[in-house]
Amino acid sequence: MNKQYRLISKILAIAISSLGIIVLIGWLLNISVLKSVIPSVVSMKVNTALCFIFSGFTLWILNEERLSSFKKIGSIIFPSIMILIGLLTFNEYLFEINYGIDEFLFKEETAAIATSHPGRMAPITAISFVLSGISLLLLYKNKAFQMFQLLSLLVFVLALLTLIGYAYAVNDFQGGIVSFTKMAIHTSIAFIFLSVGMLFSNSEKGIMYIFTNDGIAGITTRKLLPFIIFTPLILGWLRLIGQQAGYYSTEFGVALFTFITILIFVVVVFGISGTLLSIDKKRKEAEEQLNEYRHFFNINHDLCGIANMEGYFEFINANFTETLGYTEKEFCETPFIELIHPYDIPVAVQEYEKLKLGALVINFVNRYRKKDGSYIYLDWNATPNPVTQKLYCVARDITNRKKTEEQLLVANKELENYILQLAESEEKFRVVLDSAHIGAWDLNLVKDTAWRSLLHDQIFGYENLLPEWGYDIFIKHVIPEDRDYVEKRFEEAYSHGKFSLECRIKRVNDNTIRWISAEGLAYKNEEGELTKMMGIVIDITDRKNSEHELEFITAKLKEAQALAKMGNWDSNLVTNTDAWSDEAFKILGLDQNTTIPSPDTYFSCIHPNDLAFVKEKVNEVFTTLKGNTYDYRIKRKDGTIIHAFSQSNMDFDENNNPTRFFGTIQDITEIKNAEEKLIEINKELESFSYSISHDLRAPLRAINGYAQILNEDYGQRLDQEGMRILTTITSNATKMGTLIDDLLAFSRLGRKEMQKTEVDMNQLIKSVINETNKSIVYKAKINTTSLHNVKADYNLLHQVMFNLVSNAIKYSSKGENPIVTISSEDQNGEIIFSVNDNGVGFDMQYSDKLFGVFQRLHTDEEFEGTGVGLAIVQRIITKLGGKVWAEGIVDNGATFYFSL
Repeated sequence: MNKQYRLISKILAIAISSLGIIVLIGWLLNISVLKSVIPSVVSMKVNTALCFIFSGFTLWILNEERLSSFKKIGSIIFPSIMILIGLLTFNEYLFEINYGIDEFLFKEETAAIATSHPGRMAPITAISFVLSGISLLLLYKNKAFQMFQLLSLLVFVLALLTLIGYAYAVNDFQGGIVSFTKMAIHTSIAFIFLSVGMLFSNSEKGIMYIFTNDGIAGITTRKLLPFIIFTPLILGWLRLIGQQAGYYSTEFGVALFTFITILIFVVVVFGISGTLLSIDKKRKEAEEQLNEYRHFFNINHDLCGIANMEGYFEFINANFTETLGYTEKEFCETPFIELIHPYDIPVAVQEYEKLKLGALVINFVNRYRKKDGSYIYLDWNATPNPVTQKLYCVARDITNRKKTEEQLLVANKELENYILQLAESEEKFRVVLDSAHIGAWDLNLVKDTAWRSLLHDQIFGYENLLPEWGYDIFIKHVIPEDRDYVEKRFEEAYSHGKFSLECRIKRVNDNTIRWISAEGLAYKNEEGELTKMMGIVIDITDRKNSEHELEFITAKLKEAQALAKMGNWDSNLVTNTDAWSDEAFKILGLDQNTTIPSPDTYFSCIHPNDLAFVKEKVNEVFTTLKGNTYDYRIKRKDGTIIHAFSQSNMDFDENNNPTRFFGTIQDITEIKNAEEKLIEINKELESFSYSISHDLRAPLRAINGYAQILNEDYGQRLDQEGMRILTTITSNATKMGTLIDDLLAFSRLGRKEMQKTEVDMNQLIKSVINETNKSIVYKAKINTTSLHNVKADYNLLHQVMFNLVSNAIKYSSKGENPIVTISSEDQNGEIIFSVNDNGVGFDMQYSDKLFGVFQRLHTDEEFEGTGVGLAIVQRIITKLGGKVWAEGIVDNGATFYFSL
């Protein structure tokens, strides 16, 4: 039923948008009948037509089964535009202003009918669009459902009132306020369509559910409501027309209107009563039929019951209680999963889930516990009802049948054992072949018979053994490219008595190409005639693929080693053999075609000054039996010297004896050169920083000195403006000094060596609080919880906490009761610290600017600062291997986090 109403809603949406488009065409082509319907009444304005197009599109979108992200955006934007146009228009009336939105597309004549402002929609139209837009935004919001229905009904009432005004020629009802523009006829009709469409699009709750449900209430409402609305409307209009034409007096008209209204409603009431009587008769018949079903249900010898989707039976027949021994109350109050044998529960849960998805359960057997603790076998058939969400179940006690089946199974098992003993030799042979994935075959060329194992034919793609087999069948499976090779191998078998080959075949079941390996023997009689051939066949596709994959991986490894300038070496300590990769030879500057890998060869390539060190590192591995790493220099035969980095390790046998010494060697010459350049750059940067610091501080000291002299010697001669300027100079010079200190601290962070120790964060934060109390003029209440200890550089971490706490105090200082809270928590081994304040907060859309140098969200007039403090925090935490981030709400505080 709901789909029918949604279809009606979609049709109304099309009608509304179509009406808006038609009116726009009327304005475009200046066709009066499209703008006004009747030339003597007010026209629909351009903005009104646009809003109806938007509302129709929105109503159509909201009736779709699934909404794409684009449609969701449209369902928000279109109603929002309607609300905005309605509010702006109403504001124009209210404050007598013109925003220029009334005639932005088409101009309207100044003397337009019933129009106070050319092109401007009526105030009641504007209000209706605001209500409609809000209603569309709330259409599927469950918490605002009542508000949605109320606003939709209000739009309907306003539009109906306007339509009645036109029908009865009552100007006060035609959507006008005093001398303002009136609502057009087709505007009121469109609003009625829109309100009905919105109510029909979500008719499963509230007032609309009374109208749409299939019960007596819904039937009565749907039959009665049209008569209640249209009977007084039509009869009142006819009475008015007749009275205005002079057919009868006012008294006669009123009496006639009353009489016909009573007559129509009496007929309608009796008609509806007849319908309800028919429904009641069908209900009684259904109850009688239900009683018959209930009687049949209770006398049934099977166990019958009705269960819900929550895992409980709601109703069972008498045979249920007699068979299992429980009362109906006991059984229905116990989840049926608790009565199932523990071994049967997993399968029972699977069948139960199938039932909930709508599948049938047929002949499902499990064991149920009786009240005396014993178990019986039940054979279940169950059907779900998606409408009632109930499970209709019938079970039969098959315990005796199960015992008989178990006895038969025992007898069959004994028979199978006897047969297996007879075929034991053949089975052992087959098992050996199958376990090795070997197919066997035997051709008797004298008797023209062929025996094969099942696996033989399965290798060629047959599920079962073929009735016949021979060379002609086999050669058809071989791909054309390999047939000449195979035929030559078989010819060798005829002459030498045996053959061995590898070829590709095409399987018959899936047309895939597989590799096989075949070996066989050929037997001849005394006359030299071939009498018998036998052999085996193995599917070696996986081996072939592995070989190809290994070749591919080896090639890629060589490419990767060449790109990384890294080689590897491997010494087998059992066989005393060594192997080096191509890149290892290249790094050592040796020709792999003429060089035999060995420890002595390797040591001969080491720079003389590093040879003792390298031998010591190699001996360390054999002494500690643990891997290590080391840097050293290699001197090639051509005299070039390169830097190398090696990693080495060992493998051991089950007795923990070393069996393999292996590792990697990498050319790190470019890295070493880059490190040396970086050291030089850092030295230059440090020198530059101190130079800049000195050069910038010198004029600052001069400025401060002269400012102090000026204040001491001439302060009494300066007027108020002069003193203000002098104070500004001194203040800015001090800020410049602070900024230089912060920049120097920021630049030093990249070069400062870290000294990680176990840091007691509770002691550190006490030190920070004492320092802030001495150095910061602002005050705040500081709350701390018990903080986790971390391993980090104490001084760097102290700087982080000082910057964050002082920031929190500063930005909460303007509140009545500034509070700063410091806490930490352990999240899966990662310690997260937070500093929270109740200050001015910040807008999260600017959070990416917080940790940049000179990036500030407040002016110096609001809060003083250099814009470097948080950048220092981020640089320190990054250096410590952690992360830093912040969350805030404007005027509601901020929280800064960092993790270690």
